[in-house]
Amino acid sequence: MARVISIIGSKGKLAHSLKDRLSINDDIVSYGRDQVDFNDLTTINNIVPALTKSDIIVVCSGALSDDVNETMMINSLGPIYLINELIKANCQAHVVVIGSHGATWTSWPGIDMSRLTYNIAKKCLCDFVVGLEQSDMTDMKLTVVNLSRFQSPLSNYTGVSVDQVVDNISWIIDQPNPPLIFENGKEK
Repeated sequence: MARVISIIGSKGKLAHSLKDRLSINDDIVSYGRDQVDFNDLTTINNIVPALTKSDIIVVCSGALSDDVNETMMINSLGPIYLINELIKANCQAHVVVIGSHGATWTSWPGIDMSRLTYNIAKKCLCDFVVGLEQSDMTDMKLTVVNLSRFQSPLSNYTGVSVDQVVDNISWIIDQPNPPLIFENGKEK
């Protein structure tokens, strides 16, 4: 039986590639920023009833911006709010959020403010998901996929191939007991 997989952030390279791969065997529902805007919590409230019908929810949204508020909302606070609302709605999906390897190495000499804010936002998201799992307050399966640089506009198309990232996410969602944190390192 086909799973219902919701992908949030449909305009991005990763979301588009996931949709192409997973639609072969699963029913995919993609949501763009016009439907789920992490800067507008009303859009999250509006979409939660539809998301609760999903078997898997993959949150691919991400932004690197000079606007600190936008960076924090899209990379951290919006996804955290979404997860909180899914818990309130008694959602039973496996929620996969795309994090960043930058969450494990948040700063270095010469870092610019936009990258520091992005890394801290992703660290906050990762810490929230880990804390939520430890709290035992939900039956949802949770996974944070911390990616190193992968070939997308955010990284000027350098790094790991998107196909490798999609392979890893496909593997994660097929696991009966998926990992809480999955690190997708750089190619060597």
